Amino acid sequence: MNDTWTAYAPLAGRMCLGGYFLWSGIQEILNLSATGQLFAQVGFSNPLYVAAAATLVETICGIALLTGYKVRMASLALILYTFLATLVIVDTASTSSGARLVLSNLAVIGGLLYAAAFQSGKWSTR
Repeated sequence: MNDTWTAYAPLAGRMCLGGYFLWSGIQEILNLSATGQLFAQVGFSNPLYVAAAATLVETICGIALLTGYKVRMASLALILYTFLATLVIVDTASTSSGARLVLSNLAVIGGLLYAAAFQSGKWSTR
């Protein structure tokens, strides 16, 4: 049983993390103007370019996690992305939902740190 757990748990974790970021990236592609407006509200001068870059990071790194390709690099990129997005976009002062979102993002960062440390496991494209 222990061998089965160590063989499939990293795959399941990568599927959850990669699926989350891939889904988010696809949603941002489908709503690029709304994503651009969000970046405009926080003061970016070229919000559509920033939105497109954010979309690319989430989508490409999500696919990398799903396939197990360059897991450490994809995880580290998503850690930086999630950390910066939390600092720049999340407003923790006005609502308790902002604080919950920060804690959720910290949990995602924790999962990404684990993926970066232990990489893809047995099931990957390396």
